[in-house]
Amino acid sequence: MQTDAIVCAVCGAHPAAVITVRRHVGMLVMQRFYKMRTPLCRQHGRELALKWLGRALVQGWWGYISFFVNIFDVGTDIVALIRFSLLPPPA
Repeated sequence: MQTDAIVCAVCGAHPAAVITVRRHVGMLVMQRFYKMRTPLCRQHGRELALKWLGRALVQGWWGYISFFVNIFDVGTDIVALIRFSLLPPPA
């Protein structure tokens, strides 16, 4: 994927990448799923991935099924954080 032509949806800087970030909120009976797939630069992508990872680590485990679903979401967020970190600094 060529990242030079993509600009950040927040600040308009480039390079940016379209990387999926997920968050799961587990409740005893119900669940909530959040997913964002938008072009972000290194700075804003890392901020979003860290914020959603922190929330998933606190809110994602509350439920029988949620425990297993949250393992996938935490892994996805860690991979997204690494991929955003590998982008060059925004220009």
